[in-house]
Amino acid sequence: MSVPEPPPAPPGLASSPPKTPPKRRISEVFIAELAHRANQWGLAGRLGLADASHSSGGPASYPLDPLWATFVDSAQERAFQDHLYQTIHAREAARNVLSAAFVYAGLLVVDWLVLPAEHLRFALVARGAAIAGLVALFALAMSSYLPRIRPALPVAVAWICSLQNLVVGLEVGGNVGIVYQYFVVLLMSLPPLIGRATVREALWCAGGSFMLVQLTELMASDGDPVVWIFLSATCAIGGVYGVYGAWIYHATAHHDFWQARVIEWQMQELAEARGRAERLLLNVLPESIARRLERGERVIADSLDDVTVLFADICGFTAYSAQVTPEALVSRLDAIFRRFDTLAELHGLEKIKTIGDAYMVAAGLPSPQPDHAERVCRFALDMLDAVTLINAAAGGDLQVRVGVHSGPVVAGVIGERKFAYDLWGDTVNTSSRMESHGEPGRVQISAATRAKLGPEFIVTSRGEIQVKGKGALHTFWLAGVRQT
Repeated sequence: MSVPEPPPAPPGLASSPPKTPPKRRISEVFIAELAHRANQWGLAGRLGLADASHSSGGPASYPLDPLWATFVDSAQERAFQDHLYQTIHAREAARNVLSAAFVYAGLLVVDWLVLPAEHLRFALVARGAAIAGLVALFALAMSSYLPRIRPALPVAVAWICSLQNLVVGLEVGGNVGIVYQYFVVLLMSLPPLIGRATVREALWCAGGSFMLVQLTELMASDGDPVVWIFLSATCAIGGVYGVYGAWIYHATAHHDFWQARVIEWQMQELAEARGRAERLLLNVLPESIARRLERGERVIADSLDDVTVLFADICGFTAYSAQVTPEALVSRLDAIFRRFDTLAELHGLEKIKTIGDAYMVAAGLPSPQPDHAERVCRFALDMLDAVTLINAAAGGDLQVRVGVHSGPVVAGVIGERKFAYDLWGDTVNTSSRMESHGEPGRVQISAATRAKLGPEFIVTSRGEIQVKGKGALHTFWLAGVRQT
């Protein structure tokens, strides 16, 4: 077996005298060679092996103990064993033991056909005892003790069956007896593979069966040394293949388990990312509009006959911005607009956009709302109270000027990257004029909005005013809501 040479010393240590590499234990040599071979076969990444002299030294995707084919992390290994038990052992352990009992019962026919009469009774008794032991193991596997005894099942099956074949082989002798003894080779590899035994369990199977071979051969008075040597060698080879098969199975099973966990984690991260993207989208668009975009609608434009639009502007904000730091300015504006957002959600309104220190909301879209005008007017009054409370808490004398108008609009989504849900039409322009021609700390509404309000709203007439682009319009001041 070739052992990889240790890596050369770094250039900075070239002046120091060379040291003899320390002797490594056999297990270390085996692991180093295993890592080298795994790297050659392209398995190093799957098994988490690091070959200092042959690999790039990059971190493995997951750390796997190269000798026992188990996760280095104990929590991960427990999770794997729990998964293996729930998906395989809990369903197959009892079935595997029962199948072994049936196979051994079927071999009674072989005993009847090949064994001489003088040895048949002994062989039948020995096989019957083995079958009884397998039935007892089956009963345990069907009980609540399975989680505790499961690791011992393949070992017990291998030992019971090996002992029966060795005893019968020694009793019969001759070529037939040798055939019975050689049957142990199968028993050293099949139970670990069929039972999905771990590497440690496979070692117990192989080691115990091998020791039984040695004990029975030593007890034989007329044993042939040549048969003993060949039988021992064959059993050793069978045991090695059993252990190697268990190692291959568990290395692959651990890799598949880890891949499933990674996929699960990735799916969870994908779901969280999708949730964040959806929440972000819903912060920009109404939910129904976002769903239409997800379904693939390219052009979204809706004609809405009856909505109410509100514009609000923070008065004195330009002068205030010249007196405070940028951080304080943004903090105050953020506090005000956050409160407006909360109120808009409370009243069931759709926030359209903010432009500088201006705020725009609407009601009656994208789904109709019969009381859209009342919702917007209650929101407008709450806006005035919110600014008053923020001034009292943080200082300042900012005021908000609000304008409201009701009528038809066109609503849709524009833009490719930074898309937005926006409104167009004369209703939007008139609402903006209601705000710009209003007064700080008051809510001005149009006659169209006034006509949609119930008697509980306190409204006073302002009379006709000249509105840019509209001419003379009769407007009203919204003063409050009567307490019922």
